[in-house]
Amino acid sequence: MSKKIADEITVNEALCLLFRHKAAAISVCLNESSFCVRQEELIAAMERGFGSSPLGHWLESSHRCTGEIEDFSSDESIVLVEGASCRLVKASELKRATAGEGCPAWVDLPFPLIHRNAAGKLSMNSVARGLLEGEYILPSILDQALKDKETLCVVNGRSFLLRHLGHGYFTIEDIDEEVELAREIIWQAAVGKALLERLEREGVKVGQLPDRDFPTNGVDGELISCSWGDTPLGYLLLKFQERR
Repeated sequence: MSKKIADEITVNEALCLLFRHKAAAISVCLNESSFCVRQEELIAAMERGFGSSPLGHWLESSHRCTGEIEDFSSDESIVLVEGASCRLVKASELKRATAGEGCPAWVDLPFPLIHRNAAGKLSMNSVARGLLEGEYILPSILDQALKDKETLCVVNGRSFLLRHLGHGYFTIEDIDEEVELAREIIWQAAVGKALLERLEREGVKVGQLPDRDFPTNGVDGELISCSWGDTPLGYLLLKFQERR
């Protein structure tokens, strides 16, 4: 193949290469970053109309994360692109070639990241480990985030929001305070509803007045000021039946 493959080969041609060599993926280097692209990804790109697009253009336009060779089992075959030529290698060969290169760059990012490779192995950076206090997320929770893009999970009694970023990467956010606040709001609303229903059963008429509608003249009934924290929300107007 005379053209420089990484720059000019189309998604369709890359897929044909994989079928011809019965390979699981194609490995290319683009802008000093290595990408390992599986057959399924190329098929999905082709179905979205990228079949005639250069492979490098599709990788850049889709903002695809670089792929880790550790995501592949050692006996999987990979088409390795080197300049204008390509050859078939086993994933184990690429793993040996990259051994000793140190930790992947994402490990040093300043926000919590979790990664699950194709074999199901879970790894996380130091920020995520600190946030989870050394605990791990259950695979079923990761599957749920993969399906719904994000999901709520509880670890050691604390609430977290788990988001799927794509290509096996997840980020996690501590939302324990927000969840506790939501529970408090729900509880206060439930208490208020129960008390209102009790008053209405006893014949008390209950009206609601927004804060802007505070009456300046005489009020026929009892006004109760309602607020959340320092924010005024309005008033309840209670009209009691006269006792005979």
